[in-house]
Amino acid sequence: MWPHVACIENPLTTLAVHPARRSKGSMSTATPNTSLYIKNINTKVKKPELRRQLYSLFGSYGKVLDVVATRADGMRGQAFIVFRDLQSATAALRALDGFEFYEKPLVLEYARTRSKATIVAEHGQEALLRPDLIYKNADGTMISDRVTFSNAQGDAQGLERKRARDGSANATGAHASMPSPTFESTERPTKAPRTDQAPTTTTDTEEKEESDDDDDAMEIGNSDDDQ
Repeated sequence: MWPHVACIENPLTTLAVHPARRSKGSMSTATPNTSLYIKNINTKVKKPELRRQLYSLFGSYGKVLDVVATRADGMRGQAFIVFRDLQSATAALRALDGFEFYEKPLVLEYARTRSKATIVAEHGQEALLRPDLIYKNADGTMISDRVTFSNAQGDAQGLERKRARDGSANATGAHASMPSPTFESTERPTKAPRTDQAPTTTTDTEEKEESDDDDDAMEIGNSDDDQ
């Protein structure tokens, strides 16, 4: 007896999907959460159709607050389903883990963190401004990163960090390789003020000394003549 059979509407045809047989021990062992993490989704399904079909499929188990699915690098084949209550999320997990969806069995587990949609539903829009609510795991422990379900359980988050580090390194390398600009001064050098040397004058004392020298020379000459 199949636990659940659903008909997924397709613009071209109606696709019947049935649950695949699950292996023992495949049930998620993470902390129960109102948000479910899904992987192994057929990557050929376009995003609008994927969101619509996931909402239709999981909506039969309870009120769905949000469906997060993207085809960005590192996120293909993955999605998050956010339920309003834990009972609905648990029922969907038990019924649809291994469910054949577009010819591939879904792999479900509880999300590791709570979604923003859950926090807003519980505490209101203002709760997004409260770090004590935003930065928590599903089990209530604090986390250092943002609550988001676009990181594929941490995989895409690591990818973003790597890109940020690479971008920072490239920017630093480009800055280091650029030559330092040199600036030429446009000011003309200041000329030293011109000073005229004062004419030298002969004082009376110097004239007297010169006269004495001449007298000495004459005395020496006279003494030679006397000899």
